Amino acid sequence: MLRSLDYAVHATLAPDGAPTHAGERWVRRATAAFLEGYLEDVAGAPARLLPASPSGFAEALSVFELDKALYEVRYELDNRPTWLGIPLRGLTRLLARERAAW
Repeated sequence: MLRSLDYAVHATLAPDGAPTHAGERWVRRATAAFLEGYLEDVAGAPARLLPASPSGFAEALSVFELDKALYEVRYELDNRPTWLGIPLRGLTRLLARERAAW
């Protein structure tokens, strides 16, 4: 879902491929809102569905986001090369976030 938010903003607000500050801000806010709702809903589940610690959740989320973004790079290369910038910008953002966490 999180990568879909990124695609939505880039396909609508930046169809020429140039990211906008408003678009990037929207992705951050939409991602935060989605994760807040997701975590709230999952907290009421009868079984533990996520890592117990916030840092464990952040690590797992990063792995899944990175995996999805790498898949998207391959997909776009094979099917829509003009959209390659979307997953590449996502990868750049994910890697910068990881680097900051180190």
